[in-house]
Amino acid sequence: MESIVIFFIGLLLVITGFFLLFLSLFLKEKSIKIQSGFSLWIGPFPIIGASSREMFYLIVFTSVLIFILFFLLNKLW
Repeated sequence: MESIVIFFIGLLLVITGFFLLFLSLFLKEKSIKIQSGFSLWIGPFPIIGASSREMFYLIVFTSVLIFILFFLLNKLW
């Protein structure tokens, strides 16, 4: 049951990301600063990359939050 919930949360996040990406195509501003980042998990260790310092801190914060949520979900179920 928990794997289905995690799958749908991930799917919802991917769909939201694509929606925001396509929504940004319709913005009229030409001076948009695009930042990107990623977090690749190998076991309990994340490999993090980012295009700016702010994005790096955001990805680290998100990775720690996801790790804590998975840890708590594992203890509850």
